[in-house]
Amino acid sequence: MIEFDVFQKQIDDTLLNFKSNSLSSNYIHSLELIRGMYSNNVFISAFGTNWSPVIREVAHLATIYMQPKRYNLSSCNCATSKKCVETMKLRLESGSPWAVPGMLSGCLPLDSMLESTLECLYDQTCIDKISDALDSSIRYTPLITDHTRFHPINIMKLNNITKQLFIEKWSESVSFEAYFNACHIDKCSYTISKRFNIGYVSSTVIAFYGGLSVGLTLAIPLVFKIVQKCLLNRNTRRVVSINTS
Repeated sequence: MIEFDVFQKQIDDTLLNFKSNSLSSNYIHSLELIRGMYSNNVFISAFGTNWSPVIREVAHLATIYMQPKRYNLSSCNCATSKKCVETMKLRLESGSPWAVPGMLSGCLPLDSMLESTLECLYDQTCIDKISDALDSSIRYTPLITDHTRFHPINIMKLNNITKQLFIEKWSESVSFEAYFNACHIDKCSYTISKRFNIGYVSSTVIAFYGGLSVGLTLAIPLVFKIVQKCLLNRNTRRVVSINTS
């Protein structure tokens, strides 16, 4: 059995390790594996965000070349870096381009999404513009800012939120009473094993010798007196017996 303070500390450490290491590390490992497979194998995005085909001449069995996409005013090339991103732009129904707040586009959709924020999803006007650009007739309701712990919403990247597994709140139920009822013991015993200690043996011998000396000092005079008394009584009886005869 352990005391309540020790019990609570062990529970807190276990939960903290589970939250910050076990779950998070498994997720990060899987995510980085997927991202590495895409970038290292130079996979072509289905949306054509990293490479685009180029045909230099129209002919039978013509060679198709792949040209890397460029972002940030052509300052970043998807052939040399997978981290090229820029502000996402959609074309509204009116035909004018519109930069989506907090959302990025780049070489790989997954990387772009993780570098984006969700601030647009908390704004009804922003959501309506996205619906307009996508020609959607469905009206979506924005998220409620007060219902999330991931603040500020215009800075918190989706990458940081996913590392916390989108968990808004942890609910924990810990009972020391239940632990005590399940693990309490009726009795206990222990054995102490020690190596040979010359100091301990010496002190024990000296203490024994001292105790024996004191005991003999007290006992010998007493024994001597008893023996002497017995001898005197014996001699006295012998003298009386002789006189009588």
